[in-house]
Amino acid sequence: MLSYLNVIETCLLPIPFQFSDGDEFEHALRIMAKRTSVGVGVELLEKQLLGTEFNHMAGIGLSGDYTALQHLILAWAEFLVSNETTYSREALLEAKDILDSINNLGH
Repeated sequence: MLSYLNVIETCLLPIPFQFSDGDEFEHALRIMAKRTSVGVGVELLEKQLLGTEFNHMAGIGLSGDYTALQHLILAWAEFLVSNETTYSREALLEAKDILDSINNLGH
């Protein structure tokens, strides 16, 4: 899992996921365990994004001809999280829903 976190840190954009050395697991767990309300779009998106990136590193999600599409969707979602104040709650939640669909494909 530590190797996944190291790859996620450098996968696409320099942010949103930068884990402190020695604190990687706790940081990832804090993101995944956040209890968020429906009104907090960026936290919901961030949780789905981290889950999708874990799945992507494990080869789960969109595959075959659609692997490049998944890569683009991840870059887009990272950009949204990194620039959250520029986008509406609705835009953040739409991205969260797309990632949620990828995470629940059943692979």
